[in-house]
Amino acid sequence: MKKKKVLILAYDFPPYISVGGMRPYGWFKYLPKELYDVTVVTRQWNNDIHSAIDCIQPSHSKIVEVENQAEGRVFRAPFQPNLRDKILIKYRFEKFGLMRKGMSFFIDLFKHTFSFCDSSRTIYNAANSLCENEPFDVIIATGEPFILFKHAHQLSKKHHIKWIGDYRDGWTTNQRKDRLGFAESIINNNYKRKEKKYIKTASLITTAADEYRIELSSIIDADKIHVVLNGFISRFSDLKIDDNKKDIFEISYLGTLYSHQNIEMFMEGVEKFISKTGVSFNQFSIKFIGLNFYPDQKERVLKCSETIHPYLIFTDKVPYEQLVEEVKESSLLLLMSKKNMNWLNAKVFDYLMFNKSVLFLGNDEGVLDNILREVNNSTFRVNTIDEVFNALSESYAEFLKDGYLKNSNIQEKVFNYSRENQTLKLSNLLMDEVFHSQ
Repeated sequence: MKKKKVLILAYDFPPYISVGGMRPYGWFKYLPKELYDVTVVTRQWNNDIHSAIDCIQPSHSKIVEVENQAEGRVFRAPFQPNLRDKILIKYRFEKFGLMRKGMSFFIDLFKHTFSFCDSSRTIYNAANSLCENEPFDVIIATGEPFILFKHAHQLSKKHHIKWIGDYRDGWTTNQRKDRLGFAESIINNNYKRKEKKYIKTASLITTAADEYRIELSSIIDADKIHVVLNGFISRFSDLKIDDNKKDIFEISYLGTLYSHQNIEMFMEGVEKFISKTGVSFNQFSIKFIGLNFYPDQKERVLKCSETIHPYLIFTDKVPYEQLVEEVKESSLLLLMSKKNMNWLNAKVFDYLMFNKSVLFLGNDEGVLDNILREVNNSTFRVNTIDEVFNALSESYAEFLKDGYLKNSNIQEKVFNYSRENQTLKLSNLLMDEVFHSQ
């Protein structure tokens, strides 16, 4: 069978590390090479990204850069900040806040109408040039940003190529009406009209969790929607955790914090643990990997208790390989949710990869708990300050005895949650639903 040519449109993509970037990177890496030739079109990402403002800096190059890798080709389209971004770069968050909000409203309202409001237009231009010069069999647009759905829709219509819309999370369906302000409601209602227009021309819809599939079924035929989980990078699935005795009992948390995650309760439990045990910051620490990227969230942690400040470590966003090295030193991984939250936190897959004990604060009694029960034999489920204290005391006692906490995964069940296995599911969907096993 002749190889199928796949064109992936992705705004986030390595070297920029994010949940949104690792998802298409997994497809790029693991779609079977005997079946597919894969090309990715993304924006140029500078390597020195330490803050949100770094994300809107102009790219180093003003032309499309092409990389030929073992997995396929990557076309990196140049990025130039708009006027709002230029103001933010120059004055940071210190001036013209109201003006920037007005500009953001205008951009969000009209980016699907006017190209000068669309920061991803260069991605469309690069993809269009490719489609004019070589045939592709399918386009996969992964969002957010969902403007790429528009680009895939237009490319599909212009070049007669099937396209797939991938929802990393919901678009208009993940917005609670009671939480939207007046301006946000106007934008969301506008988006709803655009969303329905685009997706009705898609051959297939994929999404990252069954919860999103249920929400999307309110606007899309449920039979058209399929779940492809995120997962973890398989090259680390046989990661050898160093079980040599450690000097410091370290808890790690990866990535961003959300409003529903009760970090305050966790910190109260930590404060009680420190007070009762007398443990010093040379013996115990909590590392928030990547939280320097989110200063408001970092400040939220710091406000919990000044007593704990010496025990806290914050890092910048780090390359994936460095993240692995950071977490390898940890004794316990912190995961947070909320009862009945019905939310699949993508970091749970990375936590499975590291094969470590998990402190699960705010048991959702849903999808996260089900995954942990299936795979992880050493999860501390805590919902109160005292339960946090007891879990820390128990795990710290084991650490003092052995120098580490025992590995805990049910290994034969872990591979199902790898990006490699989930990409094989995507491959089967392409063959069965798009190409009909030609």
